[in-house]
Amino acid sequence: MIRRHPPSGVPTGLVWLALAGALAAAGCSDPTAPIAPAKPQAVLSALVNQGAVPTMTRLAKEGKTLDETVRQLCRHPADVELERARDAWRSTYLAWRAAAPYLFGLADEVTMKRRLGSWPVNAVVLDHAVASDKFGHMRGADDLRGYAAVEYLLFLPVEAGAATADQRCAHLTDLTREIMDLTAGVSQR
Repeated sequence: MIRRHPPSGVPTGLVWLALAGALAAAGCSDPTAPIAPAKPQAVLSALVNQGAVPTMTRLAKEGKTLDETVRQLCRHPADVELERARDAWRSTYLAWRAAAPYLFGLADEVTMKRRLGSWPVNAVVLDHAVASDKFGHMRGADDLRGYAAVEYLLFLPVEAGAATADQRCAHLTDLTREIMDLTAGVSQR
């Protein structure tokens, strides 16, 4: 007899049993029992205090770490520093994506979505803009800024020397400073 296993991601019997126990313990044992309507003020309070505030605080903290690791990379161009900067970018970007549901109001007022979330990066123009000061005036364009530009500048080069060559560090530190300042500003408000 061939024994079939459930596909990956499908809960097994024990998982279903544990889930049922958790729901019963939470007071959900009677599916016909009426659920008291939530008060709008309580919902908003929970959304702010348990969602937006911790998420934006984490985003600001990760933005500061990214800025610090990029500055360290530029002071000491070494492959280990490049890897630390890449790890910091990953953590910061994940925090940015987690903050996406809260990017309205104050977050929208400081144009975080436009300045930080513009995708994709214009790689051809960015390569020229960081190759020399001759094209430095182009670095302010939205498609040369934000998380996409930092990702391109950190991950495309194979080694730290290439990642910090020419005007790359100047632009990287400008970008990460902007990420840090914008996210910290929203977190403080």
